[in-house]
Formats: sequence, structure tokens, C-alpha cells
Amino acid sequence: MDGSARLARKGVLRLLRLAQRLLRRALPIAVIALLGALVAATLYWTAFDARWTTFLYGVLIAAVLASASRTSRAEWSTARRTRQLARAQLRLEDETARGRVTTEALKAAELRLRVIGDALPQPIFFIDSGERCRFINRDAAQKLSLPADEVEGQLLRDMLSGEVYNELKPFVVEALAGASSSCDLAWDETPYGVRNIPYAQGVCMMFSNSIVSKPSPEASSPDSAQSLYLSELAGNKPDWVDPKEKLELALRENQFLLLQQRIDPLCAIKPEPICEILLRLKEEDELLPPGGFFPIAERYGMMEALGRWVVSALIAHCNERQAAEPGWQTPIFCVNVSTAALLDSEFAEFAARQVTQRKFNAPALCLEIAEPDIIERHRAVHDFMSRLKPLGCRFTADAFGSVKASFVPLAGLPFDFLKIDGIITQNLLRDPSERLKVQAIGKVCRKLGIHSIAEFVENEELRQALWRLDIDYVQGFGIARPMALGELP
Repeated sequence: MDGSARLARKGVLRLLRLAQRLLRRALPIAVIALLGALVAATLYWTAFDARWTTFLYGVLIAAVLASASRTSRAEWSTARRTRQLARAQLRLEDETARGRVTTEALKAAELRLRVIGDALPQPIFFIDSGERCRFINRDAAQKLSLPADEVEGQLLRDMLSGEVYNELKPFVVEALAGASSSCDLAWDETPYGVRNIPYAQGVCMMFSNSIVSKPSPEASSPDSAQSLYLSELAGNKPDWVDPKEKLELALRENQFLLLQQRIDPLCAIKPEPICEILLRLKEEDELLPPGGFFPIAERYGMMEALGRWVVSALIAHCNERQAAEPGWQTPIFCVNVSTAALLDSEFAEFAARQVTQRKFNAPALCLEIAEPDIIERHRAVHDFMSRLKPLGCRFTADAFGSVKASFVPLAGLPFDFLKIDGIITQNLLRDPSERLKVQAIGKVCRKLGIHSIAEFVENEELRQALWRLDIDYVQGFGIARPMALGELP
């Protein structure tokens, strides 16, 4: 019944609309006919004078003109819309033709790309933002022992061995974020240098038999100089012939040390105990300068693994000390987050699991993110913080002013602390502009509810100057030197 009623209502509405259109068209004609009949009857049956007759004729002529004008406007509107429709149809045909030409050009370009790719004697992969393969060349297909036309849509991790994929992943993630990256790895015992080049749809991975990080000493490019520097760092002892293997062994056997450097309150309204966590190798005093293994770890894609070790070891230490000393108050421990860890979503998940599963006091974990990462990888920083901030973890904007002293990149990021870059602090006493910069940073931090920390405070004179500028905390060798974790009261 309801359906029949709806159909009946629709029918009635259609009839009413049709009647309305007919009435709109027929009404002017009916009015003109009525006026004409009235004039004729008036002339025939009455004896009106000439003025009254002229008036009636004028009304009739006006009605005729109005009807003619309306008809003319309707015809003009119809003609205009017809021309617009014709132009739109022409544009549609033109766009369709262009689309066909573009499609054919893309097909031809893809064919040329495949021909060129197959001709190159090195594996080449094109993957999209989801790490799914879109194209590989003939050499890559032979390396994988797969037909090239059967790999489209497959995940990169499913095509490569777990070890090769794990080495590549941090660099692929960096390239997906828009920055070119390169690394060295061994694939089926064959050494390759891999360059990851971002493009519109994803990343192009190019494997070459020449190792990226070990060019000839005569090369003069910055990459070559960095490689030579790493070789010199790692070549001081015979057991560092393979630096990557050495660092992996150090991770497996816990050959690292956690140090802490105290950060003192200066003008903080409600000061809290804070320390920065530093990572050292147990043997690096004999082998490398402090932290000298970091460039090597970065070159071999191990920074994210080091970050995991630091978080895990720090939480284990705190839980052990809390169990041994129930009254011990956990200070805020500041841990540096590398670019590789920041770009790897699994690192944030790992840190969240460590905090929740091991029942760690989350506000005691403060993760430091460097200003260059905040500026260049703002979205990644936001995603990283949104995963850990709800748990209670804190965050520090590190080396603020090393690139540009601007609070714009901090918009929308809930930082708790801001570390003023040490170069600014060191120049505070001899450069008035740096003094004004520190003063402005301190005032803005107070207004935003962020605690300011000055780095590289080496003497009492500098400490007093920062006190007069209302900086909340100070850090440096003039405040406290690094010592083994657990030695501080």
C-alpha cells in the first residue's frame, strides 16, 4: 500500500508540473485573446469615444509585445544553452583525445623504460608507497628467479630475504619520505651498493656492483670523504675490519654502556630531576672517540637497532633499581631519537610496548627529536609523537636554532622541553644578538608552557647569564660530566 501511494503521489506531482508548464505558456496567449475580444466587443456594442478606444488598443499592443519579448528571451536562452552545450561537447572531445594521446605516451614511455631497464646489467625495482613492487627489470627477475610479469603487486619483504629486507627498510622508508638514500649490503653473498631514489609514485631502487660507501681514496666528493673518514675510524684495530659485524656483535653481547649527564634546574618554577642518556661502547676509549661509532652505525643502517637497545636497557635498569629501592624517584631520562628510528613506525610501536608491558613510568621517558627532523619530516614527527604522547611520554625539541630559530615548525607538536643549540649558548657572552635570541626563546617558551634548556654551559659566568635570562634548565660540562647510569643520587 505504501508503494502504491508513493507512485500515485509521484504521478499527481508530474501532472501538476505539466499543467504548470502548459499554463505558463498558454496564459499570455489567453490574455491577448481576451483583450482582443474585449476590444472588439467594446467597438461593436458600445459607443466609446476615440480616447477610450485608443487606450484599449494600447493595452492590447503592450500585451502582444510582452508576449513576443518573453518568447524572444526564451529562444535566446535556448540558443545560448545550445551553444554552451556544443562548446562543452567540443571540450570533452578534446580532453578525450588528449587522454588517449597521454595514455599512448605513457604506454610508450613504460615500454622504453622496460627496454632500458632490461638492458641495464643491474637489478632495478620500482615500488610504491605501500612497498609493493610495480616493475622490475630482467636482471632483478633473474636474481629473484621469478618472471618479471608476476611480481607486480607483491610486497618487497616477500620477494627479498629477511636479512636483505631488514637492511634495506630504513633507507626505503627515508626515500618514501622524499629524501634520496644509499646503502651497502650483501645479497646472496654478492656485495651491492643500493641507491633509493624517490619519484612521484614511490621509490626506484637501483642495485650496483660498486659499493657505495667504499670509493677510492682519491675521490673528492663529500660521500667519498665520509667513506674515507669511516674507514679511518674503523681501521684502527684489526677486529674492526668489518665494522657492521662488530656493531652487531656489540648489540648481541651488550657491549654498550649507558651514561647519564645531569641537567640542573635554574629558573624552573616546578623543577624536576632530569638527565640525558648517552650511549658509549665499552672499548671505545681505546679505539674510537666518544660516540665515534655513530657515523658507522648510520652508514650501515643500524641507528634504529641502537635506539631499541637504549630504550630497552634504560627501562630494565629503572625497573631493577625501583625493585631494589622502592623509594627511588625515577628522574626524567632524555633519549635521542635518530632519523632512522623516527621514520620507522615499528620503533614507536616497540617503545610503546616497552613502556606498557614492563609497567614503566612513561613520563620519565623523554624522547629528543632534532630540529632538522622537525623541519624536514614534520609529518613523521607528528605521527611518532601521537603514538607515544597518549601514554605519558615526554618530548624535547633538540638543538633548537641549529637550522633556524623559528617556532613555526613546532606548531601542532606537543613538546615539553626545548634545548637551545649549544653554539648559540657558547656565543651568548660575546655576541649581543645571540643574547637577545636566547632571551626571546626563553620568553616564548614560558608563554607556550615549554621548559627551556641551555646546552654547552661550561662555566659559572655563562650559568649566571642564563639565570638572568630566565632559562629554566642548564646542561654542560660546567654543570655535570657524564657518568655511568646509576651513579647519580
